[in-house]
Amino acid sequence: MSIIEKPAQGFHIEKRVFIAFDALSPEEKRTIRDVLSDRDHFVASTSDLSKVRKVSKSEPVYAFRVLSEVNIIYKVSGEEIEVLDLMAEAPMRRYAPKKKSKAPKNSNGVKGSI
Repeated sequence: MSIIEKPAQGFHIEKRVFIAFDALSPEEKRTIRDVLSDRDHFVASTSDLSKVRKVSKSEPVYAFRVLSEVNIIYKVSGEEIEVLDLMAEAPMRRYAPKKKSKAPKNSNGVKGSI
């Protein structure tokens, strides 16, 4: 059974996603298939912004945590959605952009070193 049920203009899945998909358990495949079955399901699934994070500072590339240890990596260009890869959570933590930490305030309320 294919991942995509209804191919749609503006929704493309790269070949490496299919390769990674084959390595998943049957339960994981069901969950991923539900999200990637068509563009509408994907858009609805990724609307939960608590599960989406930007993974590139210079490109519109995002990770959607679809399972506790599996992310769908995708790129958005206007109305086009390109699913790039499936990636385990551990490498995502290693390669995702780091959040900038705020400089501590000194006792006078001025940002900088204490």
